[in-house]
Formats: sequence, C-alpha cells, structure tokens
Amino acid sequence: MLRRERFIAGLLSFLVAHLIYIYAFTLHGWHISWPVAGAVALVATLFFLFIRKGTGKLAVPVILYSVALGTMAVVAVSAALASGKHTAWAGAIGALLFLISDGFLAVRKFRGPYRWSPVCVMATYFTAQWLIALSAF
Repeated sequence: MLRRERFIAGLLSFLVAHLIYIYAFTLHGWHISWPVAGAVALVATLFFLFIRKGTGKLAVPVILYSVALGTMAVVAVSAALASGKHTAWAGAIGALLFLISDGFLAVRKFRGPYRWSPVCVMATYFTAQWLIALSAF
C-alpha cells in the first residue's frame, strides 16, 4: 500500500511482525506438522511462480518474506493441531488469512490491479489481525 520506494521498508516491518508472531504462536506449545509445512511450501512455491515475472529485482526480498510468512502459518497451524485450544485455532485461521491477504496484495502489486483488490486485501487482513489478537487470550 506504500509507494514503490517504501515497499522494502514495509516488507521489513512486516517481516519483523511475522517473527514476533512465530514466537507468540510457539507459546501455545507445538510440534511441527510436516504435512502442513509441505502444503504451505507447495502453495507458496506455485504462487511465487505465478507472480515471479512481476517481482523483478524484488524477487529475493519477496522470497525471504514469503518464507517468514509461510513459517508463521505453519507454526500457527501446528500449534493449533498440537494443543486443540480454541485460541490456538483462532491464531491458525488468522495466520492463514494473513497469508491469503498478502497473496491478494502480491497479485495486485506484481500482476496488476484488479477490481476488488482493496476489499480482498483489507477484509482478509483485518480479519486475520482480529483472530490473531483473539489467540492471545
């Protein structure tokens, strides 16, 4: 959502947020779910191939950010599977919605704008943040 020259700064700030979320989700207690990790890695790889042409010089930062985002989702879902707590599931669903929100944003940035992009991005983003916040209780 920032101007082009501020994209890397925004990416870095969200990268830090994802690292903090990863730590927070481990507080639920977790053991990595390899099927979840494999599914997230496969989807992320296919999605990157879809947007790759538009990333240009930003390909490496986008890949690094995607790894952090995917790790956050894997840890959140693994924590929910391990604990079964409603709060952990709120965090897991929130993390997956965050992934989807960033996917909508990436399509808009690297493939081009589309009619419903602001609604798609913001609806999934705010719902994700709300669910992640609920997971803290």
